[in-house]
Amino acid sequence: MKNLVASILFVGVIFGIVYYAVSKMPSDFIKINPIVNKTASNNKLIEPGLEVGSTGDDVRILQAALSLNAEIYPSGIVSGYYGDLTYQAVAKFQAKHSLSRNGEVDGKTADKFNEVYGDKTREYYLTLAPTPEVVEIRLNQPVQDDGEWGKAKQIGEHTWTMKIGMDDTMATPREIHEALNNYRQLHGRNTLSWDDRLAEYALSRAKYFTQIGDLDEHAGFSEYLKNEDNFKALGFWALGENSSYGYRLNGTHLIEWVYAGDKPHDDNQLNPDWTHVGIGVDGYQTNLIFGGQKM
Repeated sequence: MKNLVASILFVGVIFGIVYYAVSKMPSDFIKINPIVNKTASNNKLIEPGLEVGSTGDDVRILQAALSLNAEIYPSGIVSGYYGDLTYQAVAKFQAKHSLSRNGEVDGKTADKFNEVYGDKTREYYLTLAPTPEVVEIRLNQPVQDDGEWGKAKQIGEHTWTMKIGMDDTMATPREIHEALNNYRQLHGRNTLSWDDRLAEYALSRAKYFTQIGDLDEHAGFSEYLKNEDNFKALGFWALGENSSYGYRLNGTHLIEWVYAGDKPHDDNQLNPDWTHVGIGVDGYQTNLIFGGQKM
């Protein structure tokens, strides 16, 4: 077998993490008291004018507060983006408090929201809505001839290298998907459903790696997700990426040798929060886009 210079990249974006923190609490742990002391001094939490397409801290505060009541906001997603789910939650809040049901935070809605939830500060609600976190782990350095076969070696803070031999044929996306699910089942994880939108984006990433002749150190993935509309385009509030460059391997070897070769990549492909995956293959370049919290 020939020595192979290869690269792998791991990038994870967790968006809407408060959804997990809040929605998994027992239903009797958080109670909403509908009785508001009219004489109490309430904090001004949000300004009127929020509507579909709005972003920012006021939206996060709105979502975090409404998520405390599963009847109003059952998804509980705190993303900072005012989308259809937030629109529906606001409409339910308005109906509950006998306000005009337009799904927008007009003046009366903002006043009622501040009255109901103003016993806490803006800072309190923002602690329930942390800024989305990007984690980057990559492997894109040449393998040295004296490297140990089949073992990922960390050569930098976020960089690994691996010396490995090639198989006769390259895996297809579906073969990688099957190998991934077999590996997850072996480790007691849920299997991942195939998602066409994730697969289309994964293929575009793999083709880009072929075009530039290398991985892009996660830049394209991170840049794409700076626009919150692209979370909606892919259909998930939580997204992650594993990528490889230059490995001509079957599905099992890609999953169990390459991506399982170091802890960050392996943790990503075994993450129990993922529910879906899309896989792209172009030449010997692979890209796996993981999705969780389906919209």
